[in-house]
Amino acid sequence: EAVRKLRNPLLTIVALADGVVPPETALTPHLTIGSRRREVLNVGDVRTPIAHADLFLCNEAEARVFDPLARWLIAQD
Repeated sequence: EAVRKLRNPLLTIVALADGVVPPETALTPHLTIGSRRREVLNVGDVRTPIAHADLFLCNEAEARVFDPLARWLIAQD
């Protein structure tokens, strides 16, 4: 209930091949928060499955996660 009252910007990062936090679970805050400023960053695809720790450790983490995250943070200014 309290999450619905939040108005902070939210970027939800979803590892599409994650078995620890499945995409449906990762999207729960995104679908619940009261903020109008929210965005989803889906990471991974059939060719390059990305799971939980891959978000930080894979060779493509900078390009697929950290660069988009940095751009999103800058845009929130």
